[in-house]
Amino acid sequence: MSETRSIYYPVVFTPAEMAVLLSLAGAQTLLGLESKGLFPTNGSRSTWDQTFLQGRAQLERERWLDHLPGTVQYRLNEELGMAAAVMAAPQFVLVTNLDWPGQPRQSVTHYLAAAVVEASFDGQDYHMAALRSIDIMLARQATAMQLPAQPPPWLEFELSNEQARQAVADPQPRRLGQWGVSASSAAAFAHALRPGQARASVQVMSVVYGRVEAVHRVRVLYADPAGAATGEYAAWLAAPVAGSRVRLIPASAGRLVETVRTLLPHP
Repeated sequence: MSETRSIYYPVVFTPAEMAVLLSLAGAQTLLGLESKGLFPTNGSRSTWDQTFLQGRAQLERERWLDHLPGTVQYRLNEELGMAAAVMAAPQFVLVTNLDWPGQPRQSVTHYLAAAVVEASFDGQDYHMAALRSIDIMLARQATAMQLPAQPPPWLEFELSNEQARQAVADPQPRRLGQWGVSASSAAAFAHALRPGQARASVQVMSVVYGRVEAVHRVRVLYADPAGAATGEYAAWLAAPVAGSRVRLIPASAGRLVETVRTLLPHP
């Protein structure tokens, strides 16, 4: 009897294995992750068939997939099958990006449906883990962004989308002050908009039958230079609000969690 495998810790799958998993789950697309070669296309069916056979053999070797003796049927690990089903038909997809000066972009995608699945692609392989709750997902996002437990002593404010575009194009504290932003907040926000500052974002997509119905993005604009000794960074959260406006919130780990949670279904 095969040993029980668990995906409640990160496991690695080749593109061929991922192609098999998504095919077994009935997926037509994969939102938020590199999907080249994962699905058959016109003119590539024979190549994809070879990929499928390769991936199936790899999953058998890793004991995720068991051939049922005397039949042509296979049994997929139950936990892995659940995770693949969530990735194939999510209700929400969250793409978290981190852009640190001098480093390649880091990205991770979360799929929400009956469960929460975390996945990423490192250029060669896919990394996947099942998370036990949305709370764990949100906590992992906040930890990855290295936000402090307490927010900086700045004042929250709002800008219209047009004002925000002008501020990004030419970050001048004086202009922000003319829009009613306090002096300390204007200086800190202008600093965060300077070229070369670290950036992060969480893109939240609501999905219905495989189609993206709505997209919202929460941005993290870091005001401290990269390499702060504490390992935590003073930053702003930029969150969309009604009326084509954006709210700028002094960032903390808890406030990031609260802001992203408002874009997700209530438990």
